[in-house]
Amino acid sequence: MLAHWCGGYVDPWSIEPTKFQNAMQLIWNEVYRDKIKHEITLNGAVYHVVSQLNVLIVTPLPTILFFGL
Repeated sequence: MLAHWCGGYVDPWSIEPTKFQNAMQLIWNEVYRDKIKHEITLNGAVYHVVSQLNVLIVTPLPTILFFGL
């Protein structure tokens, strides 16, 4: 879901952190509903882990292989 949302931007690496955080929170709330309540913060573990995964999802494979990301 998040990679699809990022794909709507011309340059997915220029998304403001607060916009990325808000999108993550909306997705979290939809997926977990009332089962797991969590507030995603810019300094939190969820934000950092998903941010790193998103780099791998959005970055083209040749770039990952060349730079060893």
